[in-house]
Amino acid sequence: MVGIGQDITERIAQEREFSKLIDSANAPIFGVDALGRVNVWNQCVSSLTGFSMLEVHGRSLVDDFVRDDYKDSVTEILKNALKGIETANFEFPLLTSGDHVVEVLLNATSRRDAQDNVIGVVGIGQDITDARAKRDAEMKQRAAEAATAAQATISAHVYHEIRNVVGSVLALADRATEAVDLALIEDSGENGLRELPTRVRELTDHQRLVCQHAVDTLNDMLDVAKMENGTYTPKHEVIDLGEICRKAAALQSPRMRPRVVLELNVPPPNTSFVISDSVLLLQYLSNLLSNAAKFTSAGGVVLVCTVREAGPHWLDVTLGVADSGPGIAKQSQRHVMRAFTTGDALPQEDTIGEFIFRMRFVIR
Repeated sequence: MVGIGQDITERIAQEREFSKLIDSANAPIFGVDALGRVNVWNQCVSSLTGFSMLEVHGRSLVDDFVRDDYKDSVTEILKNALKGIETANFEFPLLTSGDHVVEVLLNATSRRDAQDNVIGVVGIGQDITDARAKRDAEMKQRAAEAATAAQATISAHVYHEIRNVVGSVLALADRATEAVDLALIEDSGENGLRELPTRVRELTDHQRLVCQHAVDTLNDMLDVAKMENGTYTPKHEVIDLGEICRKAAALQSPRMRPRVVLELNVPPPNTSFVISDSVLLLQYLSNLLSNAAKFTSAGGVVLVCTVREAGPHWLDVTLGVADSGPGIAKQSQRHVMRAFTTGDALPQEDTIGEFIFRMRFVIR
């Protein structure tokens, strides 16, 4: 008998040294064989998970130590590594012996034998549990800050809408007082006091219309929050354009100053209809008219609604308000597309940005 041997003392020593290096590494390192069974599990992984090498050796990494919602993706990474396709920077949660998980940033590397055949996979990881928790906390904080900012914006919307309505109510009260004073000055034998009840009734009816609009506005402000987060769906109603323009003019006409003439250039009743959101459309027109009344001391305000055919069953509608007020300062025009801008920041245009912001939803 002839025996031919090979001295492998040095190789065994190197393998032991390599195993010792892996075991003492200050990073989680684990490995599996070609069947996905654990055969490498260093002290760092043991410390993080609470499982010792004796407890995990020979068990399936995916089945026993990976959370259900990550099993498929980790299985795919191991399969790729066994084919020589390595993966870097893959995040997944590793189960522990307690009631928590460890977030690991994994690099999956093919493990080869002396003949360069792939015999398994080694995963070198990084514990990112604390970093992930910090990142999640920061995201929650940002979400909370965004919610607070949205709430502040909604409050500003509410303030602006209520201010418009209250302004109209006060204007009506002023007109009623003027009507009473005028009737008392005029000769009671003529038409003065005789026409007073009719005039006051007209003003109170108008006041009732404004107050109803206030109720509609407050109800609709609940939808503003949905606009802010992109979940609002405009209503689809058949709207008489001429009628809604006249309604907006009726709401805001008491706010016009004595030397200001309000004109309507709108379609006749029952001639032009569109499908849109009547509440938003009325708010849009009322806000524009309110702004015009606020900043126009003399001259005129014109509410315009032009309609032209744009194809079968389609109309091209233009809505707008023109006035003889100061307009928007050139240096401030870049702000008009903002969802809400206060009068303090833009004293000449008040809240034009809000009108455009809302009109986008009406158009859609």
